[in-house]
Amino acid sequence: MAVNPLSLAESLRPWHTAGVSHFLRDILGEDATPASPEQSPPLVAAPAVLPEPAHPNTGPDDWPESWQALFARTKPAPILWAYPELGLDLGGQGCAQRSACLRELIGKLQLPRGSSTFWPLCLDAEESGASAQAQTAAGIFKGGLFLLEPKVVVFIGPRSVVLADLGLDLHTPFTQQITRGMLFVLLPEFSAMLENASLADKACVFLRSALAKISV
Repeated sequence: MAVNPLSLAESLRPWHTAGVSHFLRDILGEDATPASPEQSPPLVAAPAVLPEPAHPNTGPDDWPESWQALFARTKPAPILWAYPELGLDLGGQGCAQRSACLRELIGKLQLPRGSSTFWPLCLDAEESGASAQAQTAAGIFKGGLFLLEPKVVVFIGPRSVVLADLGLDLHTPFTQQITRGMLFVLLPEFSAMLENASLADKACVFLRSALAKISV
């Protein structure tokens, strides 16, 4: 049975208008959830808001020279992109297919010039494992993130969330969360988007919907 928005409480009407049907299901019951067409763009659920992560106690002056040099070349922007292999890509040791996938994704978003910046989660293999170097890299990532102060952080691949060590509740692609005044979104792995063009298109639709709520 279709839901009449006028019958909803005033506080629920914006959620119904935004299409957040899964939020209404627990309140109105299964019969009240409208069916979605198979080809409809993915619904973007309302971001969760969790407690803010602790601010790191170190700054660029305490970082290794390689990180200091990279941060000096990094310009603040509304949207920050991060993924495990970004350090390699920025250092010229990356994968051409991955870089092309990212360029295509950003191009389809048709963002204004200067909207994106790139800040790596690690610089090499040692910093990407379960080691003291990885913990140090996570602290440096957080330090740079809070200094750059983007409005949106785009993680590519669930492992990005683990390496960032921000305590985020993002475990599956196409989820989002707000904390410390930033919107964090999670996209699928590059390998998945490279193998499945429709998944890459879905990532674009998801990002466009998420960014529409924020002035960039």
